[in-house]
Amino acid sequence: MATFHRGFVEDNRFSLYSAFQYVNVSLNTITKERLLELLADRILLCKRLHPIVEKHKSSGESIQKYCNRIKKGKLPSGELALQALSILAGIIIRLVSIKEDDQGNVDALQKTYNDGYESTKDCVYMLYDEIKTQYYPLYFVDEENPTEKKTIFDRNDPKMLQFFEKYVKELKEQPNHNAALQPDESPTSSKEINEDEHLSGMITTSASEIRVIKRKEPEYADLLLAEKVRKHSKTETAPLKHNQDQSDLMEQSDCSTSESQSTDDAALTSDQTAKMKLQVEPPRKFRGRTKGDFTPSKSNPSKQKPPRCISDRNNNHFLNLLIPKSYLLTDLCSTLLEISVITRKVNGFSYINSYFNLPKNYSDPYSQRGNPIYIPLDNAANLSSYSEIFHQLKLRLMLVVCKNEELMECDQPLKVFSAPQNASNKKPITDIFETTDEFKKAYHLADMRLAFTLKTKNPDNGTIEPDSSKQYISQISTENRKHKKSTSKKKVIKFKK
Repeated sequence: MATFHRGFVEDNRFSLYSAFQYVNVSLNTITKERLLELLADRILLCKRLHPIVEKHKSSGESIQKYCNRIKKGKLPSGELALQALSILAGIIIRLVSIKEDDQGNVDALQKTYNDGYESTKDCVYMLYDEIKTQYYPLYFVDEENPTEKKTIFDRNDPKMLQFFEKYVKELKEQPNHNAALQPDESPTSSKEINEDEHLSGMITTSASEIRVIKRKEPEYADLLLAEKVRKHSKTETAPLKHNQDQSDLMEQSDCSTSESQSTDDAALTSDQTAKMKLQVEPPRKFRGRTKGDFTPSKSNPSKQKPPRCISDRNNNHFLNLLIPKSYLLTDLCSTLLEISVITRKVNGFSYINSYFNLPKNYSDPYSQRGNPIYIPLDNAANLSSYSEIFHQLKLRLMLVVCKNEELMECDQPLKVFSAPQNASNKKPITDIFETTDEFKKAYHLADMRLAFTLKTKNPDNGTIEPDSSKQYISQISTENRKHKKSTSKKKVIKFKK
């Protein structure tokens, strides 16, 4: 019969985390010590959790000190931990809590955590025994596939909501507490987790349908890794220009990507090795557009010109940025994506490329332009789940090329974006150029790259702090006003599991 069942976990002080790992197994490398560190950081950054902290911290103790105690092994209260886990994983937790009333009857109370965000699509179900202070995972088995245990569901799936209501009703109809907690699963048949094992499963996929959680066979993972290595071994780098130095060679080879490569490959990467990247690189060559190509003409000011967004090498009129979910474990309301247009490396240095600007709103021809620009991720409507490892952010960006007179009004020398690690024998450009030709040639301004950097707002002083480890820089794209691109779309070949 199709119904919910209670899974088995060890009866210990870590039962909440073990139960959550049972229903959410997509990340299996987090130890309980690291998990508590992540929870503490989440609690500190997420201000809507602070009223709960106030109920449980010692009198006179700051929230910072309370979070430091969590990092040292103090387990937060159940309510606080459930809220923090659900926010950290980006998943809704529906919990049924059972106890006995004064007459010895079973009483069951439902509570939902982290359902206030429409962008949160996934849901898991758990059970809490108030008498034994023990948490249990709930899994679903249907009649068609009785051997498969389903643990992650769409939050709005009416079928699952009905089955959960039915399960709660059946708990209440049990004659007593012990009868309600008869084990559905034996320790030998379960995905047993003890307190010495890794606690994992903090990141979920986005559920548009019910998913099945199964144990992965090591041999299968090895095959996937071998296939990934085989594909990357066939990737070729773009041809080098005659005057391209060794640092540029490294720059191209480090970020070289096959145009037909599916980032399902990227989804096979473990969470520890996954890095932010573009699904498909920008074009190698493109036609630059000036402000006049976007704004209505004076003769016909009411006629809007269509926006011309940066396309990728498959001629999609957007760029799809893949962000590891492990990058976004902090509060999204304090996370910004910085997008900069930079030069190629010149003697090891990269510079903010003043030849290009980015309108903050691609659909508004009069939108304020800048380089860099910032996108708050908590309001990013196009941020969605791509795989178990990655979020995807579809970016519609317009590049506005400066006219010669506009370029010469830019500040010189250009601002350094990145310097070589060993710069003892290298110096940045400090000259002031009088002509556009000299200016463009010195910095190779026609060769641009896009730099994507995650930045976090410090909750203490409000400053924006970059994290160079959470950065991706695209391959070189060369601007040419005479370039004509192909209009045919290339097919992306996806690796099938």
